[in-house]
Amino acid sequence: MKSLFLSLFVAFFLIGCSTTDHLDVQSAEKAFKEAKSYEDDERYEEALRRYDEIKNKFPYSQYAKESDLRIADVYFKKEDFQAAVAAYSNYKFLYPNNEQIPYASYQLALSYYNQLPSTIDRDLSKAYQAIKEFDVVITKYGSSKYAALAQDKKKMAQNMLAEKETYIADFYYKRDAFLSALHRYEGVMNMPAPQDLSSKAHLRAAICAFEIGEFTRGREYLNSLSQKFASSKEAKQIQSIEKKYGIH
Repeated sequence: MKSLFLSLFVAFFLIGCSTTDHLDVQSAEKAFKEAKSYEDDERYEEALRRYDEIKNKFPYSQYAKESDLRIADVYFKKEDFQAAVAAYSNYKFLYPNNEQIPYASYQLALSYYNQLPSTIDRDLSKAYQAIKEFDVVITKYGSSKYAALAQDKKKMAQNMLAEKETYIADFYYKRDAFLSALHRYEGVMNMPAPQDLSSKAHLRAAICAFEIGEFTRGREYLNSLSQKFASSKEAKQIQSIEKKYGIH
């Protein structure tokens, strides 16, 4: 009799658990759809609240995992890029092997990139973080569709840094602060810079070197300019520069 009672109790318990689990899944799915509808309607604060509720009420469901990514995307859509950085980073930490990691990695890099100012005369420190994260996408997820996008954005960030360094170098150059300008132009020469900025940096670095009496250094930069950028407008000025400074 006892064994029959125990068997019935176990059976009812298992049935009850199965039914509860089924209801939880349905409830989680319904809650997720509602949260997504708020997101689609651009009611972002409400969407964030709903996604957080799903994580708290259904922490072991697939919808909790999806909510973590949706939260990051909502912050991105809101253009709250600092919060997006934190959310995408959290998603990568929690689900390192998830199939959405290439996407989350690209979005993380883009969240840094989108914090860059519109003009180069302002702080560009976020460019270094963006480039670092774009490199993760390129190297770790090179076969994903995000690798080419990351490569393009990385180049744009690098160009901004090169433009900023040239801007500072030009500032010193125009004020005859040739040693300071030389160091900045050398920085541009060693950066992944657009050809026009790199050729300009070679020529002006040579001029700066001549102005401070570093003739061997100046000749080296003119030779490099001639070899690397032979068709540039700067290369066409080499002879006049050599004549001006008595270089033979």
